[in-house]
Amino acid sequence: ASGNTAFVSMLIDAGAPLNLTSRYEKTPLMAAARRNNTAMVRLLLAAGADSGYLAGHQGWLAAVSYEFVAHRV
Repeated sequence: ASGNTAFVSMLIDAGAPLNLTSRYEKTPLMAAARRNNTAMVRLLLAAGADSGYLAGHQGWLAAVSYEFVAHRV
């Protein structure tokens, strides 16, 4: 996810799964938060991405992502 919200919006409209994880167990929401991409985080949350997975995921990425979502969106 390079940050192209128009493309991601098109994928969402086509029914792409929002909470699918990568082989490293990261969701698109985690990737957007990790990259400090507020627009993408908002888009994914508005479309129904599971922010609970962020808070429940182990490791430092979850803490960084949770802080981003909690304080910047």
